[in-house]
Amino acid sequence: MHMSFNKIFRLFIIIVVIWMIGCVTSFLSGPAIIFLGAPSWLPLPWSDFDDFVQSPDGKVLVDIKFYNRVLCYGGNGEFIASYPYPPGKPKVTGLAVNGEGHVFFRARNNLYVYNNSWNLLEKVEGEFSIHRHWRLGEDGKPVYATVDIEAPKVPDRAAKPGEYLFREDSRRTMFTCKDGSRLVRERNQLKRYSAEGGLIGKYSEPWFLSIFTFPWPALLAWPIAFLFAYVENRKRFLLGQQKKSDPNKVRKRLLLDTTVTALFFIITTAAIVMGGSVVMVIANALPKSNPMHFWLVPIVVIPYWIIVIIVAFWTWRSLLRRLGEIKPADSEGNGQNNMTTIDLQEDSGMSSGNKNANG
Repeated sequence: MHMSFNKIFRLFIIIVVIWMIGCVTSFLSGPAIIFLGAPSWLPLPWSDFDDFVQSPDGKVLVDIKFYNRVLCYGGNGEFIASYPYPPGKPKVTGLAVNGEGHVFFRARNNLYVYNNSWNLLEKVEGEFSIHRHWRLGEDGKPVYATVDIEAPKVPDRAAKPGEYLFREDSRRTMFTCKDGSRLVRERNQLKRYSAEGGLIGKYSEPWFLSIFTFPWPALLAWPIAFLFAYVENRKRFLLGQQKKSDPNKVRKRLLLDTTVTALFFIITTAAIVMGGSVVMVIANALPKSNPMHFWLVPIVVIPYWIIVIIVAFWTWRSLLRRLGEIKPADSEGNGQNNMTTIDLQEDSGMSSGNKNANG
């Protein structure tokens, strides 16, 4: 049973290590694909999944910012192709469609018009603006909006003449298709519901790529890699303290230290996320004309993060140091037994000496 457990544990370690290597490789593949390109038949993880639409012919287009690609899926959820962003590697993007089947892609202050197969039909340049609003003119062509509107009303369906194309925040949550069904964002995937509310389709990356999706769950590979490195180094340190140390004691101490480290990491991460979120909510509640709407986050959050990390690190080191100073009770018992044995040996030696002297 002990050997079986060891084999299962080794297999688990191998799987986790392969997953960590795959996550790191997936992370590095982002800039590689952006600069070198990728074949259109290659499916990709939905890392930094942003905007999505459905064209009138039933194709679903998904904007994946991490790879600077737009993924195309059929009406049944099957992957069709991966289309590259236009030149310039833009990050401020958005998707929209009209009833004629044109796909509009916003890239900073420029707008690109594609057909259903992602063939470029037209490029329209607009003025550089922080809002970057576009709408359809009465003739159905995109027009750069000169009116300074912070958050125009954008329909969650194919745009009609006179309507705006892109929202201020491009993270769309729902899109109404031509047949009345709805595409709904649920975590890192899309689900398609009929007009009556029944589930009729799902769109996502292949299951074997979902574990490499950033930020989750692939981001977990970094703390797990740190935890493995810590466990290995801590084990060598504990074994090096005493060459004849009991393996069971080292194993118990290693488990205790690892548990304490994992708890401190979870608590520190939660404090960082919750504190930053509170400040973000306060900053967003301020008017955009207020300078603190922008400066509140860097002025408060960054020092807060630094203080939390320093306090957590100092407390963690102090606690491990105190745990290292605590001697196990059985070692004291062993010491008392050894002293008793020594005393008995000395007493027996003295008795034998007296006998010899008397003899």
